[in-house]
Amino acid sequence: MRLRAHCIPLCILFPAVLFSSTWAWKSYTSMFEITGLSEAGNRLWCGSTGGLLTFDPLTAVFATKSNTEGLASNAITTVASDDSGRIWIGFVTGTVQRYDPNADTWLTIDDYEGQTVTCFELAGDSLFIGLDIGLSLYLVSRQEVKETYRRLGPRLQIEIPVRDIGIDQEEIWVVTGEGIARAKITSTNLLDPAAWTNHSQLEGVPSDDVTSIEIIDGHVYAGTTNGAAEWDGSVWTVLSEESVFDMTVHEGALAVSMGTGVHIYQDGQWQNKGSGPRMIRVLISFAGTLWGGTDQGIWRYSGEDAAWESFLPETVGSNLISSLAVDHTDELWCCSRDKGFFRYNGDSWAAYDLSGYSILRTNDFVSIAVDHDNNRWIGSWGGGLIRVGADDGLSIFDSQDGILHGIPENPDYVVVPDIAVGQEGTVWLLNYYAASNQGLVSMTSDAQPTYYGINEGISTTLHRIIEIAEDGRIWVGTESQGIFILNDNGTPSMKEDDDPVIRLTTSQGLDSNTITALAKDTENGMWIGTPEGLHYYFAGSVTRRFGLPSDNITALIVDGSGNVWAGTDAGIAYFSDVTFSWTHFTVENSHLVSNDVSTLFFDNSTGEIYIGTSQGYSVLATPYSEPLDDLQQLVVYPNPFNPKEHLRLTIDNLAKNISLLIYTPSGHLVKQFGKSEISGRSVQWDGTDDRGQGVPSGIYLVLAIVEGGEKRMGKFALVR
Repeated sequence: MRLRAHCIPLCILFPAVLFSSTWAWKSYTSMFEITGLSEAGNRLWCGSTGGLLTFDPLTAVFATKSNTEGLASNAITTVASDDSGRIWIGFVTGTVQRYDPNADTWLTIDDYEGQTVTCFELAGDSLFIGLDIGLSLYLVSRQEVKETYRRLGPRLQIEIPVRDIGIDQEEIWVVTGEGIARAKITSTNLLDPAAWTNHSQLEGVPSDDVTSIEIIDGHVYAGTTNGAAEWDGSVWTVLSEESVFDMTVHEGALAVSMGTGVHIYQDGQWQNKGSGPRMIRVLISFAGTLWGGTDQGIWRYSGEDAAWESFLPETVGSNLISSLAVDHTDELWCCSRDKGFFRYNGDSWAAYDLSGYSILRTNDFVSIAVDHDNNRWIGSWGGGLIRVGADDGLSIFDSQDGILHGIPENPDYVVVPDIAVGQEGTVWLLNYYAASNQGLVSMTSDAQPTYYGINEGISTTLHRIIEIAEDGRIWVGTESQGIFILNDNGTPSMKEDDDPVIRLTTSQGLDSNTITALAKDTENGMWIGTPEGLHYYFAGSVTRRFGLPSDNITALIVDGSGNVWAGTDAGIAYFSDVTFSWTHFTVENSHLVSNDVSTLFFDNSTGEIYIGTSQGYSVLATPYSEPLDDLQQLVVYPNPFNPKEHLRLTIDNLAKNISLLIYTPSGHLVKQFGKSEISGRSVQWDGTDDRGQGVPSGIYLVLAIVEGGEKRMGKFALVR
C-alpha cells in the first residue's frame, strides 16, 4: 500500500504533559491526623491515618508516601527509628514495615497480621512491639519473632492492648488501660505472668487508665487519664491531676502533653510551654525544640515567641469521602462526611468548612455535580445546597430562602443527597424527607425551582439517588419504594406535558426496593444498584447481573467506552463491553485504598476513574476515555519518542469506530491496532511492530481512519 499524504490533513502537536500510564494507581488520603513521630536524617517522620510523612524543618516542606509508594497500608499507628536511620512503621492491619531512606528499600513483616500494632521500643537488636493482644519481641538481625507475651502480670487480663513501652537499662515498663507491667528484660521466661510486676492505683498510680511512660535518669514517669506520677524506685508520687496524652524527654526534662497544653516538669516545678493546641496526642523533642502531632498536622514550639506554629501537609482534609467530580477547568471537587468539601487544582488543596466559611451550616457534604456553566452544586446532609459559581462565589439554598425544605422534625435541617445535570443544563436535585412532600426539585440557571412530589405521582420523599437517562428521563432511587421515572419532555418548568410517572419495584424484577446507585449507559439503558445485587434495565425489562465481589452495591458509573464500574463494600469491579466479563480490584490485589467504596466518578477526557472510600480516594488510569466526534484534535506525543525514556507513545483524541495504523514514510506498515486495542480516545504504543520486534529510529506516520469517513494523519520521530 502506498500513502498519498497530500490527501490527508497532517496533525503534529506537542503537548507538554504526557498521558498517565494505563492501569496506574494513585492514592489520595488525608494525612492531617498524626499518629506517630520519630526523627532520622535531620527530618521528622510522621505516621498518620493516611500514610507516611517526612518533614524538613529547614524548608518546612513535607514529602508523602502512601500505599502506591511502597506502604503496606495507609492507616499507620506508630513510627520509630533505629540507630541506622531506618524507619519502623506499624499499621492497624498488624503489618510492620522497615523503610531504609538511603537505599529506598522496604522490609515487610507479616507475622502480626490480623492484630493492631500500637507502639515500638528498640533496644539494640531487640524490637519490642506493642500489640492489641500484648507485647512481642522481634529480633532484628534474624528477622524473626522470638516470642509474644499475652499475660503481663497476675493483675492484668490476658491479651490486653499495649499503649506504650519504656526501657531503663535491664527493666522494661509496659503501659495498658488496666495499669503498668514491669519486668527484667533478662528474665528467663517473660511468658510466665509471675515474671511481671504490676503497678496500678493500689501502688499510687493516679489511674489504672495509663496512657504513656517515660524514663529519665532512672526515674519512671507515668501519664494517666487522671494525672502524672513519678516512680523513684520504691513509691509513686503524684505530680499532677490533669489528663496526660503523651510524654517525652526534652533537654533532660520531662515534657508532658495535657489537656491544657504542653508543660515541662523539672526540679519539682511545672512550666507551661505557651498557649497552643490542646490536643497534642504525640510529643517529641527534635531539632532543639518540641514538636507535637495532632489531628490537624504537626506543631512546633518557638521558645523565642513562647508560641506554637502549625504545619499542614498538602493533602485532602478528610478520608471519609462521599462524592467526587472534576469541573470544566480540570479542578477536582471532593465532599466529605466530616470535614466539609475540598478543591484540588493539581498542586494545592483548598478547604471549605465551618471554620472558614460562615455561610456553611454543616461539615457533612454528600453530593456534587457540575453544570454546563461550571457552577459546582454541592449537597449537604442537614445544611442545604451550596453553589460555588464559575466566579468562585458561594451561595446557599436552604429553608431560610424557602427554595428547599427541611425534614418534618426540624424545618432547618435540609438534606440534599444527590444532584444531576440534564442535557439542556437544568440542575436536578433531591430534597430528602422534605416536609413539603416535594422531594424532587429542578433548578434553572438563575436558581428558579420547580417541585415534584406526591401530586405528580412520586409517593415518597425518601429519595437517595438521581440519574438522568440518555433519553432525558429522570430516574429517582428511593430508600424503600424502588425507582420513580419522570419524563418531563425537556420542559422542567412545565408540568402540563409530563408523562405519567413510571415505577420500578421488586414486582418488575428488582431484588430490593432499596436503591443505592444508578448509572446510565449510551444505549438508553440503566444500571441499578441495590444492597441485594446489580440489575440492568433496558427496553422495559429488568435483568439481574452476577459476578461482583459483593452484592451490596454502593456506587455505579459507566466509562467512556461503555464499561460499567460497580463499587461495593468489598472493592470495585468493571464489566467489559468487549469481553463480557468482570475484573475485580480489591486492597488485596491492587493499590485501592479501601474495599469500602462509597462513590465513583469517571473523567471521560482522561480515562481516569476516581474511587471514593472511607479511607481516602484512589485514582486509576484506564484506557476507557470517551472517543471524540471527529479527528480534528488528533495529537501524537511525545515527539521525538524514545522507547527507553518514555516507554509509550500516546496517540490521543481519537474518534469512535476507527482503524489505526503506523507506517514508514515509504508506506511500509509497521503496526496495526485491532479493535480490542482501541478502547477509548487514546492508544499507547511501545515502539514494536506487529511481530513484537522493536522498530528502528526514523520518521513514522500515524493514520487514523473513521469507519466510512474521515481520515487524519500524525507524524513523529522515533529515536533509540
